[in-house]
Amino acid sequence: MVQEGQYEGYYDYMLRRTREADSLSDMDLMKRDMADLTKSYYEVLKRNTELTNEITELKNKIIDLHNTHVPLR
Repeated sequence: MVQEGQYEGYYDYMLRRTREADSLSDMDLMKRDMADLTKSYYEVLKRNTELTNEITELKNKIIDLHNTHVPLR
């Protein structure tokens, strides 16, 4: 606490402001965190789809290679 007529230092001011902001923005932080988690979740789903498609393409290439095999004489 700053006494009347006494100047509040920068770090004391910032510490006080941080404490005030923390108590007010807990819900905002949780909302932002949920938004980030949701974004990450959908990015993973999209990447999973890409990898599944790539695996399917590679399996098809393997099948094609086996089907075009020419036996040695």
